[in-house]
Amino acid sequence: MNNPIKILLEINRLTESENIQDSKKILDILINCIFSLSTNHHTDPTEFVEQKYAKIFSQMIFTKLYNIRENLNGVNFSNREFHLKKDIIDTSLIANNIRNLFETVCLFNNFFIQSTDKNELILKLNIWEYSSLKYRLKLESQVTNETQKSLLEKDTNRVDDLKAHIEENEIYKELDENNQKKIQNILKSKDFKFSIIDGVVKVYDWQKLADNLPDTRKSIPLLYTILSFYSHPTWKSVHDFGNSFTEEKIWIENAQDLLEYTYTLSSIFIIDYIKYFPKSEKSFNKLEPFDTYLIEFYNYLIRGEEYLLDKNKFKD
Repeated sequence: MNNPIKILLEINRLTESENIQDSKKILDILINCIFSLSTNHHTDPTEFVEQKYAKIFSQMIFTKLYNIRENLNGVNFSNREFHLKKDIIDTSLIANNIRNLFETVCLFNNFFIQSTDKNELILKLNIWEYSSLKYRLKLESQVTNETQKSLLEKDTNRVDDLKAHIEENEIYKELDENNQKKIQNILKSKDFKFSIIDGVVKVYDWQKLADNLPDTRKSIPLLYTILSFYSHPTWKSVHDFGNSFTEEKIWIENAQDLLEYTYTLSSIFIIDYIKYFPKSEKSFNKLEPFDTYLIEFYNYLIRGEEYLLDKNKFKD
């Protein structure tokens, strides 16, 4: 399909469809695109070793999308006494996977798109690693054998090295005393969600981290709250799950509502990934025209024309 009008009409049909198979078609397009970008450009040279994490993020997002798609197959269970006649789609599982996707996309954007240079990126990555290791060191009391003791000692030494690297980083040294204290507080709290804008350190929770994503509708930051409703056993998630057994369409409708966020987040990631690794645009352009239109469409809905790879798309 190469006719832009026909492509847009088909995109509209897919997005409005109540058929779960159409939802799988959209996911397949996103999964295929990310897989192509990841595999075709995995061995492309990078400017510095820490950029390897950007490629690992891509691989992780591929598996998250694949698992979301698998969730749509539902739960079909039987034993000697009973057989579930309906495939149960558990929207709380889908929401939990999408929330994890949300965190991964936002963190990728914060690290690799929002960082102004190599030093800022490495500072963020060092604090990210420091946070994880400090949490693992809290398990010191659970050490029971020599292998675990050796790992503990290795982690302790690595934490000390990271602290030194952080404080020797040029971006850190350029901060005033007040903002250096903010970095030290981030280290104490074992956090890593922050940015540095014009010399000012801004600390975020997961929902606020999405504020850095250009979003013309300002809908992305609210998404984390919506997903948390379903990820936790809130009254709403339990109530909707119970209703699913009496009204089959409810879990289909809830799943499709949540999947709209998956399409948007995945499209944002794909465009950001191409922005960070420009060579990967070659693989993107080799996809079916329909696939590129669909991905750009979802990115365009949230971030507008500025973030289109092809500025002529959606002109009319």
